[in-house]
Amino acid sequence: MRLGSGPGDVREIQSHHFYEAINWKNVEEKKVTPPFKPQVAGETDTSNFNRDFTGELVHLTPPDHKYYPGVTVEDSESLTFNKFSYQDLSSNLGSSTTSSLHSLGFAEKG
Repeated sequence: MRLGSGPGDVREIQSHHFYEAINWKNVEEKKVTPPFKPQVAGETDTSNFNRDFTGELVHLTPPDHKYYPGVTVEDSESLTFNKFSYQDLSSNLGSSTTSSLHSLGFAEKG
């Protein structure tokens, strides 16, 4: 299991000895100047990430049986968003949301 993904959530990370020198209150209040601030073209700009990662296929992570007993990979795959077509290219809620809702039959036409 990954650090921070268990029942202790972010507290597991905050209490880890590697991060003990961090003042988490200052981080929350945005009083900490980041040591590096990448230049980005927008919210969806992934140019600062290695293409080995951005080019990977997305795979469903099998459910953790400790937290989801009795759920199989097949069960979790059936819970995915079939026919999901939402693409928010502008990262603003608007026409792309409406058109996707129309395509799924959730929004009134017109």
